[in-house]
Amino acid sequence: MSSKETCRNELRTAIRQLSDRCLYSASKWAAEQLIGIEQDPAKFTPSNTRFQRGSSSIRRRFRTNEITSTPPTDVAYVSTPVMEEDEAIHGDFYLLAKSYFDCREYRRAAHVLRNQTGKKSVFLRCYALYLAGEKRKEEEMIELEGPLGKNDAINRELVSLERELSTLCKNNMIDPFGLYCMVLVAISCTTVGILNSLNLSNHWMKEFFLASVYQELRMHNESLSKYENLHVTFTFSNYIQAQIAKAQYSLREFDQVEVIFEDLLRNDPYRVDDMDTYSNVLYTKEYFSALSYLAHRLMPIDGCGHKSSGLSSLPIDSRLWIAMAQCYESEQLHMLEEPSNVTKGLRTVMTQKQLPCID
Repeated sequence: MSSKETCRNELRTAIRQLSDRCLYSASKWAAEQLIGIEQDPAKFTPSNTRFQRGSSSIRRRFRTNEITSTPPTDVAYVSTPVMEEDEAIHGDFYLLAKSYFDCREYRRAAHVLRNQTGKKSVFLRCYALYLAGEKRKEEEMIELEGPLGKNDAINRELVSLERELSTLCKNNMIDPFGLYCMVLVAISCTTVGILNSLNLSNHWMKEFFLASVYQELRMHNESLSKYENLHVTFTFSNYIQAQIAKAQYSLREFDQVEVIFEDLLRNDPYRVDDMDTYSNVLYTKEYFSALSYLAHRLMPIDGCGHKSSGLSSLPIDSRLWIAMAQCYESEQLHMLEEPSNVTKGLRTVMTQKQLPCID
């Protein structure tokens, strides 16, 4: 593993570059990992480390499988290359396109950049077209037969995007962000054999990638081992702690999972990510009062988001609705003020997410 200071510097650079390219979820993730690296107490005052105190106690309380291996120290890790910003001349067009993109006017953003050849502009144009295609595909799914019915809705931008990006890649006119777009339009790795055949550089992000893929492939012990090794460097990362909890959930270690999520909510009380897993644990253990409290607690959080039409006054984040649905089933939603709207919201999100609807 690279030094902590190297990880910090690379993450700071990544946050700026990701935000500038409208990859906001990735930027948020990088910022959380930046804060997750323990600061040197000799260099920083307590106010600089207030978000980190108490976050590692959960692993000491329930460490049933001690980490028996550490990241290899004899492996040479590469550093992240610094991206060259090539928008000095046509930066005004990029700023306009980015403004449209932030307003979710994806095709309008792509149109502004249609004649721009800079790598950053090419990325944002392709990414905007991809999202425009995804947005239209979802609309067609509802218009044709509904989310639960069969339909032939596809992202109609994929073919042209794959052709353009492949040509740019062959001509060495694409940067890593353009390669990310290629991943979006290409078929993902789905087997262990393909995963093992990948020739990945020894960078600390490789460990995050492998841990995540192992989790997707349901290789929970391998995923847990990777995240525990990463936890040595990113001691206070809420993301890593949540992934450890999800791996333990799959291994049915519910007591450990409950303690981790309780600690996460103490440190990050407005967190919505992964609350569906926490609600599943409470439901499985039949802690219905705690489940009701969790649903009631998450309702007013702004991060849940709202639709511009339909249920305009109700949060539509599926993780919240799953918690509320389980609470509804246990007849514990008497705390909420508008049961009719809640029931309507539960039915809507279950239909959208293809979950079994409740009566």
